Amino acid sequence: MAGDTLKTLWLVHGVNLDMLGRRDARHYGDLTLASLERQVKAYAAKHGFKVRSFHTNHEGAMVERLHALSRGGADAVD
Repeated sequence: MAGDTLKTLWLVHGVNLDMLGRRDARHYGDLTLASLERQVKAYAAKHGFKVRSFHTNHEGAMVERLHALSRGGADAVD
C-alpha cells in the first residue's frame, strides 16, 4: 500500500451517546463510547480507512459539523 492515501471515515456521535456504559447494563449493555470508537478504528484500519470522530449533545453542532464535512474534509457524507 505504499503511496496509497488512506480515506478518512468520520464517526459522528449525537445526543446521549456519551452515556454509553454509564446506564443500567442490564438494559443498555456495558459498551462505552471510547470502546466503540476503538472497535470502529480497528475494523476501519484493516480495510484501509483512518477514523476521526466527533461527539456532541447539541443537535445544531452536529448539523454544523456535517455541513462542514460535506463542503470539504470528507470523501462522502450520507
